[in-house]
Amino acid sequence: MVTKKFSDYLTERDKLWQEWMKKHWPCPRYFTANLLTIARFPLLIPIIVFIQMGKEYWALAIFFIACGGILDILDGPVARTFKQESELGKFLDPLADKLVILLPLWTAAFHKEGLESLIILMALTVIESLLILKRILTKLGWEIGSPEIKARLSGKIKSYIQFFGIGAYLIGHGVNYGWLVQSGIALIVISTLLAAISLKDHFDF
Repeated sequence: MVTKKFSDYLTERDKLWQEWMKKHWPCPRYFTANLLTIARFPLLIPIIVFIQMGKEYWALAIFFIACGGILDILDGPVARTFKQESELGKFLDPLADKLVILLPLWTAAFHKEGLESLIILMALTVIESLLILKRILTKLGWEIGSPEIKARLSGKIKSYIQFFGIGAYLIGHGVNYGWLVQSGIALIVISTLLAAISLKDHFDF
């Protein structure tokens, strides 16, 4: 029941996005869905740099992570509204999702503030790396596991949980709120379990 309500909410939200974009989105010919997706990759540079500079700069890293999150929210509705869905976008979008989550967490793990999540992070990295590998091999024509699986509700939920998890984790360390750090770790654990379920679906075992 809760899942259906959340799915209905996402569908209704998507319709509202499309109505707004048809009226207000500037130059859809140039500000394409693929451009929004590709723009997330350069954001990794300031994210990693600010995390490396120390936790007093982690708020700036979170700002760029949030920018990546906004672009992630926009690229899908733009693609559907202006009929810009493409195989390239379907490949790059989840790849950007995984890198924007994993690279900041690994960078933070090299600080003493981030060591407590290392085992969880290793598990999440292995799972997400296998999902990326599966997508690459599928594009190259290799038949591994189940056929290409379309994006579904559990994937959207996982992305939201990961986004809020890394935000809570970095903010908690930045302001020395242990409960917020633990909340972030808990969300990352939940997202790891969802990623494991996704891995099972993709490899059909």
